[in-house]
Amino acid sequence: GGTGADVLQVLLTGPGECLVESLEVLADKVNYVPNPFFANGGQAWRAEGTHALSGVDCPAGGPCVFHLRAAGAGDSGINNVWTAFTKFLNPGTTVTLRARARWLCPPSSSS
Repeated sequence: GGTGADVLQVLLTGPGECLVESLEVLADKVNYVPNPFFANGGQAWRAEGTHALSGVDCPAGGPCVFHLRAAGAGDSGINNVWTAFTKFLNPGTTVTLRARARWLCPPSSSS
C-alpha cells in the first residue's frame, strides 16, 4: 500500500488451533521477521485478545513452534498474534510471504 508496513499480524478467522513452524516476509532476500523460527521462544512476539493463550512450544528433540490458539475470530485490531519487523518496509516494496503451519483438528482442549 501507500503507507508501508512495520508489523506482521497472524490470526485465525474463528476458534481453533494451529502450529506455526516459521514465518517469513522477504524483501531483497532479507527476512524482516525477527525470531521467525521461534528459536528464542516467544521473544518479539505478542499474543492478544482472542489469541492471548497462544505461545511457543519447544518439544524435546524437535524444533520450537508457535502454538496459535484462538478462542474466537481474529482481526487487525487486538485479536491476533503480532511482531514488529526488524526494519520498516517502504511503500511499494515487493515482498514474498512464506509460512509453514499445520492445522490442529479438532482443536485441543489443553488451552
